[in-house]
Amino acid sequence: MLSDRPQNIKKFRKRGKPFNLKRWVLKKLNWINYPFISAYRGYGDSEKIIVSGHVFRSLYWISERERNNIIVNSLRTLKRFLMNPIPEASVELQVGKNKYTTTANSAGYYSFNVPNPGFRAGWHDYRVRLIDLDEAYEDEDIRVVEEILIPHNTEYAFISDIDDTFLVSHSTSLFKKVYNLLTKNVKKRKAFEGVAKHYQRLMRGADPEMPNPFFYVSSSEWNLYDFIVEFCEINELPRGVYLLQDLKSGFRQLLKQSGGDHRHKEIKIRKILEMFPNHKFVLLGDNGQRDPEIYHDITRQFPGQVIAVYIRDINQKKIKRIKRIGNEMKENNIHFMFFRDSDEAFHHSEDILFSRKQTG
Repeated sequence: MLSDRPQNIKKFRKRGKPFNLKRWVLKKLNWINYPFISAYRGYGDSEKIIVSGHVFRSLYWISERERNNIIVNSLRTLKRFLMNPIPEASVELQVGKNKYTTTANSAGYYSFNVPNPGFRAGWHDYRVRLIDLDEAYEDEDIRVVEEILIPHNTEYAFISDIDDTFLVSHSTSLFKKVYNLLTKNVKKRKAFEGVAKHYQRLMRGADPEMPNPFFYVSSSEWNLYDFIVEFCEINELPRGVYLLQDLKSGFRQLLKQSGGDHRHKEIKIRKILEMFPNHKFVLLGDNGQRDPEIYHDITRQFPGQVIAVYIRDINQKKIKRIKRIGNEMKENNIHFMFFRDSDEAFHHSEDILFSRKQTG
């Protein structure tokens, strides 16, 4: 979630200067020199909770207009990447009745790892706000509310990639990937057929009153957080926690979207498994980038805790490598499913995860 734009937006626009083409373009794009704070869904256990977010200045406000054409969608996407992080901003967290403060790093990123104030299993609100702001912003209260997941004591937990695992992204083709991102709004983007049915079944588990937790760990940037959350809601994918890649700023960074080093995914997945050692994990990804190798490494680091791996086939060039990795996992008693049709994955999950519950 993102904090609101200023109540008096006019005072943040500079007037009375000679005509300048760059300043005119920025004004048309709704440029405002104003700080915002974003907060992302957090997670925790009975002892601690972890939440994070970013602080920006000079954010291009992201319009929520419904129009869908190449110009509007391109500008909307550019606004997500044309922003300047605020380093060393002071942030206050309120969780329950307790308050904590921290300082954002040089990239505007902040995080809290604090005691659980007594939250039981389920979703709970938390609040963050900017403090000790410049004098020009003293009359504005810049804050935002987000949620924390405390998982139920279920048997299973699920970690899924996003791009080309359930969101059609064409991540193996730079042109198609950027074209898709620029020309289609959230309502025009597509999920793979049958994936929502599969994921909803995984979340529902043995008892709908105690849903299995879902974590989405992706190389998509935090710039796209609100887009991804809305996409999942529109397509009825399980409500979950999102862990994305470092924020990027600038048009050149947009062209590198979802690229670069994917080791951050392994780090984030490892932290989840360490926090929830009593859950049996299922990992879901695709063979477009590095998911098979990352998941393979995770299964070796956490023997017995990962029980199944699902890889969607979107790249025919990598089939031999995938089969080799899959055979090694099977030798270590890990269920491995390489699939193209989500219905195949659905029936496989019924057989290995839930059939014994229904018959036994």
